[in-house]
Amino acid sequence: MMRRFFLVLLLALTGCAADMAPVPDPTYAALMQAGVPVMQVGVEAAGTATFARRETLRGGIATFLTPDGVAVIVQDGMLRGTRGLGADMLASDIAASRELVLSMRSGRVERLHSFLDGEDRAAMRRYVCDIAVQGPRAIGLGTLQIDTVLLTEDCAGSEEEFVNYYWVLPAARRVVQSRQWGGAFSGMIVMRDVAP
Repeated sequence: MMRRFFLVLLLALTGCAADMAPVPDPTYAALMQAGVPVMQVGVEAAGTATFARRETLRGGIATFLTPDGVAVIVQDGMLRGTRGLGADMLASDIAASRELVLSMRSGRVERLHSFLDGEDRAAMRRYVCDIAVQGPRAIGLGTLQIDTVLLTEDCAGSEEEFVNYYWVLPAARRVVQSRQWGGAFSGMIVMRDVAP
C-alpha cells in the first residue's frame, strides 16, 4: 500500500507529462502565470499524478485546480471535497478529525462525507475513525528534508472502510503530505506540498 503511494509521488516529482492535459484549463494557465501555491496530487487507482495550483482560499479552505480542471478542496492539508473526478465528495465534516490530527493526538472521532450518487443526488456517509500517532518521520519536500509526525486514521462506515495517512508539520500544525479517501469511485488521493 505505501509502495503504491510513493510510486504516485515519484511520478509527480518527475513531472509525468503523459498525465497532463495537452492544453491546460484556461483558469489553470492563468494560475500558473500568477505564481500561486502548488501541490502535487495523484489518484492512486488511476495511476495519475500532476501539479495542482491554488485557485481560491476562503476561511482557511483552499481549492486547488489541476491542468484538466479537476478541483481538490482542502483545509490545512485535509481533504474536504473534490470536483471533476466522478461521484465526487461534495462536502465533508472533518472537524473532529482535524482537531486530533493537527494537535497530533490519538482518539476516536466521527466524520461525515456527502458524495454525488449515480442519479446526481447527494448521498451522506457516516464513519467512525480511530486516529493513532505513528511517530516522527523525516520526509523530503523539494530539496528540503523536514521533520513531520505521521498519524493514521482508520475509518469504517456501513458501506466502506479506509485508512488515511497524514504527515503533519508540527510547527505549522498543517498536513504537508497525505494519502486520503476520496470516495468509492476515485479511491485514495495522494497529496503533497511542493514546499513547506
